[in-house]
Amino acid sequence: MWRLPSLTFEGRPLGVPLCGDSAGAVEVVRALVRSIGCAPVDGGPLERAELLEAMTAFAIGLWAGGADVRSMYPTVA
Repeated sequence: MWRLPSLTFEGRPLGVPLCGDSAGAVEVVRALVRSIGCAPVDGGPLERAELLEAMTAFAIGLWAGGADVRSMYPTVA
C-alpha cells in the first residue's frame, strides 16, 4: 500500500475499516487514516474485527478469481 502512487480508487480515497472498543483509540487511528489521505470507516466494536478480516479474505479471493466485488460494497463518501 505504501508504494502505491495514490491512495485512491477510481478517484475516491481508499476506505479503511476500523473496529475498536476505545473511543479515544479509534479517534487516534481515524486521524492517522485521514493523515495519509484515506477515509476511515466505522466497523463497530472490536468483536466485529474477526468478521471484518473474514470478509476481506473473501472479497480478495473473489477479486483474484476475476469477480468485480465493488458491487457488493457501498461507496464510502
